[in-house]
Amino acid sequence: MSHWEIYPFGEEGSAIIVRLKGDSLWLSQAQLATLFGCSLPTIAEHLLQVFNEGELIEEMVSRPFLPCTDKEESDSLTLYNLDAILSVGYRINTKQSTVFRQWATKMLNEHFAQKWAVDKAQLEQNLHELEIAFAAAKDAVQLTSPSLNTMQNSAAIISRYRHTFRLLQRYDEGVLLEPVGTSGGCLSSLSEVRHALAGLKDALMIRGEACELFGCEHGCRLATILEHIDQTIVGNPTIESKAAHLLYFVIKETPLSEGNKRAGAFLFIDFLHRNNALMLDGEPIINDVGLAALALLIAQSTPMQKESMICLIENMLAKPTHSLF
Repeated sequence: MSHWEIYPFGEEGSAIIVRLKGDSLWLSQAQLATLFGCSLPTIAEHLLQVFNEGELIEEMVSRPFLPCTDKEESDSLTLYNLDAILSVGYRINTKQSTVFRQWATKMLNEHFAQKWAVDKAQLEQNLHELEIAFAAAKDAVQLTSPSLNTMQNSAAIISRYRHTFRLLQRYDEGVLLEPVGTSGGCLSSLSEVRHALAGLKDALMIRGEACELFGCEHGCRLATILEHIDQTIVGNPTIESKAAHLLYFVIKETPLSEGNKRAGAFLFIDFLHRNNALMLDGEPIINDVGLAALALLIAQSTPMQKESMICLIENMLAKPTHSLF
């Protein structure tokens, strides 16, 4: 859902309507021209320079939106996020860009604070339900007379939970370290990803769990994500690191019209399977409930939490002997 704010500027009571969507602010080229006091062709020229010089990737900082209008039918309008706004602004009007950045930072912080208050209440409720379920499972184990093999399995499960809880504690404390991981990992090509998503769409539509928009691409965003994963990873790329970046970017960059979280989770599992990293000691490295929770956590995270989120995913995938604790 979009949210709008009014940004006043200048000495004559000028103002523009700024759209807040996801984790950024968005303006059109016409609004950029008004904000920085220049012509529309000048804005278009500077945006082209920003993209041609590789400072920003167009598909990652722009997207089509329906304009704020009461008309039933309206053409979409391309808007640009805060990164693009400031890149252009500093080339034209440094002072105005600095003032706008300060206002935008304050506005986003307030927006995230309000959103966090709502998310925190929901998270606390979910944790309470998890505690109840865990206690019930513990009671069920105690009330039975398990065989030695079953007791060993239960001990292994509890040990795995402790590892997970320790990861979450380290994440909350901001001291989560990047694991050693396993070198390598081959990403699927764009055509292979499209074929896999088409198969997922067909399966979901048969079950009535998807519509025609599921998996439809937004421009070149999906291709851009696949092309830049290796470039984004610093140092020696590992299977865990590539999987974490793939899951994060597909969910956060929304390359599809619908189903980004499901598609991200599916491609994440597919990547691990292709690289023989999905199973650990005969068990999935991450179960379906854990993956769903992780996808929701990524979707609700802020841009400032990106590195922490990716590090958390890497640690959840790494073998316990590889984890740096």
